[in-house]
Amino acid sequence: MSVAWPQRGRSYFVVGKSITLGYRSLTGMELRHLRYFVTAAEELNISRASSRLRISQPAVSRQIHDLEDELGVELFVRESGGLRLTPAGEAFLPQARDILRRSREAVDRLQAFRNPAPVKIVVGYIAPMLSVVVTPALRAYGETHPDVIVDLIELSPGDQIPALRDAKIDIALVGQPCPEVAKEFHVTELNRTPLAAVVSDHHQYALRKKVKLTELEEEKFIGFCEQTFPGRNEAIRQACEGAGFAPCIEQQAHNLAAAIALVSSGKGVTLMPDDADHLPHPHAVFLTLQPSVPAEVSALVRRKDDCRPELLAFAEACVNVRLTRAASRQLAAA
Repeated sequence: MSVAWPQRGRSYFVVGKSITLGYRSLTGMELRHLRYFVTAAEELNISRASSRLRISQPAVSRQIHDLEDELGVELFVRESGGLRLTPAGEAFLPQARDILRRSREAVDRLQAFRNPAPVKIVVGYIAPMLSVVVTPALRAYGETHPDVIVDLIELSPGDQIPALRDAKIDIALVGQPCPEVAKEFHVTELNRTPLAAVVSDHHQYALRKKVKLTELEEEKFIGFCEQTFPGRNEAIRQACEGAGFAPCIEQQAHNLAAAIALVSSGKGVTLMPDDADHLPHPHAVFLTLQPSVPAEVSALVRRKDDCRPELLAFAEACVNVRLTRAASRQLAAA
């Protein structure tokens, strides 16, 4: 790094005056001399400068005198009320500040080599995917990338895409992404999860394992807030219309836990991906729909321009979980 020290014999023009530095050898100057000089120049008072530097006043005065001897010029005029910069001091001050700034930058750059920042990815997920995708993927990923920090944030589908767009998360694990998402982001399908009917444990069908969707025609349905679960109400309507009726959606929940609570209290029934039965539901029952209705798609979404190796490796771990689950289902069906 090239440092622009004041040059011997060179003239500096300050406020119409010309000053010339002496011809002495600049071999003893250190950064501390510059730091003391800059502090004294900012305070224009030895007492205040020593307080800022946390050293004694005589030590500050001595270091400034040493610097003046080294440069061969006076940098300050000592007055009864404090200090005043000489023309030489005014010329030297911006250069001293620049040298200190660049020395700090050089040290900061080296610190990055000594203490490299940990590699981190941030994953947003919806609650049903925690146990079926996130946990097994995280376990496998930790074996191959033990030094990567994975932050997990539970977010609703409606909150995940804006967070991904604003780079607050790096991966979004969502259910039923709308077609517009694929135009902006890279989307990888993970699962196709059958929908299940969810009823109260006091419901007339609570002791059954299966139910026909047509048997729920007279029920009130719990829907979902469009802002947090975009497209979920439309999926419920399409499923019911496929069974020959239009659902009566009277109340909407902001999250899955709230929907389960409303169902448990007898406010209505709802349709959810059957893997949501991993969530606590002590007073609700998940029933298999017969015949099955179109499954909900869960997907991994990431920014198209984010191709960091550690991020792609986590995405691959999630895909491998999907393949393992699919193989297990095929074996169970056989």
